[in-house]
Parts: sequence; C-alpha cells; structure tokens
Amino acid sequence: MKRFLVLLLLIGLVSCRENSDSVLQKNIEMRGGTKNFENLRSVYMILTIRAMGMELPVKMYIVPPRTMRTEIAVGGQKVVTILLPDTALAILDGNSTPLPEQSKDELRRNLESQLNYFRSELWEYQKKGGKIGDFTTEKFRGKDAFKFRLENPDKSVSYLFVDKTTYLNLGSRNERMMQGRKIETEIVYSDYHKVGGFMVPFLTEVYHGKELLASSRIDSVAVNIALPPELFSPTAGNN
Repeated sequence: MKRFLVLLLLIGLVSCRENSDSVLQKNIEMRGGTKNFENLRSVYMILTIRAMGMELPVKMYIVPPRTMRTEIAVGGQKVVTILLPDTALAILDGNSTPLPEQSKDELRRNLESQLNYFRSELWEYQKKGGKIGDFTTEKFRGKDAFKFRLENPDKSVSYLFVDKTTYLNLGSRNERMMQGRKIETEIVYSDYHKVGGFMVPFLTEVYHGKELLASSRIDSVAVNIALPPELFSPTAGNN
C-alpha cells in the first residue's frame, strides 16, 4: 500500500511538471490571449525615452502588421518617420525624404519591438521564422524565471525570461553581430498595467552589462481606436 501511494505521488508530480508548451500557453494567456493578439487593430502611445543624457518625448501610431508613424521632438524640432508596407520616409520641416532599405529594416524591427509590449515575444515565434527549444530555469533580476533560447531568422540569438510565478515576460538577453563583433544587451520589462485586455509593461530598460543604456516609459496608451489615415500619408507633413 505504501509503495502504491508513493507511485501515485510520483505520477502526480510528473503530470504537474511544466513543459515548454504549458509555459508558453500560460505566458500568452497572461499577456492577453491569442484572441486579443489577433484582434489588435491599432495602438496610440505617448512615451518618454531617456538615453545619452537626453529626455525625448515620443508619439507612436501603429496599425499592425506593417504600418507605423513615429514623432520625436529633438532640439525644438519634430522629426517624423512613417513606415508603410512597401516604403518608409522621414519628414522634417515639411520636407519628405525616402529612407534606404537598411533604415526600413530598422523601422520594421522597431515596429515588432513595440508590438511586443502588447503581444508576447513568444507568440507565433515559428511563423516569424524563429526556433525555440525546451526551457531551463535561472534567476533574472532577482526573480525565478523560465529561460528560453530563441534563434531568430537572422541567426541572432535571444534568451527570453518568463516569471515563474506570474508567467509575464521579465525581459531578454540578446546577441547580435555588428561589424564583426558580438554585441550583448539585456532588456528588462517592469511596471505592468492592464490596457484593453493586454498586460503591458510600462517601463522598458536596456542594459549593456550593468550599464543602463536607455529606458522607455509609457505615459499614456490606447488600443483599437480609429487612427486618421492621413497620419500615414507621405504628404502628411510634420504637423
């Protein structure tokens, strides 16, 4: 009888063990769920970015999956960039300039990064061309976390950390090759708030080692509101 009870206990422990699929599913549910992710139609955010001793107010208008307008106030001037499915441009002093392919790629990566505030980086990673294995466990900024290794389509590697208690994204460590050198950065998400059914980190910090390179604080945000189409017009100017 005693052996039978021990066997039942072991079976129960094995059945309760987390696996990659269960962690990913809980993470997606906690961030808002697949239905909300699929129905995200627009985002309007006001942010404050702090980097290199500067404090920059930013406005962002996003229409997933491939359209974004960014307005940044720099030195008393407003710089506007517009990303469209097939082109990208910058607007300064009412003058519009097409951007090169490299800048378009950077804007596309930025758009994906902004959408990660609302949709977990782990959602549909396969469709984005990523590869992921089983998780390990590790402390991340003092918190117990599930650690996933994600190989991105460009062969760069990210390590994604999910809180073992809340299943929210804690952050990531990223490795990229730049000019023949491997650059490692760490992104930290915190101060989560619920916005329109999404759990959104209002504070994002970027570190190189222990050095804080930049931070981004969401001051206000709205999702699934009507955005005027003229915002994304190449002739919109910088009004």
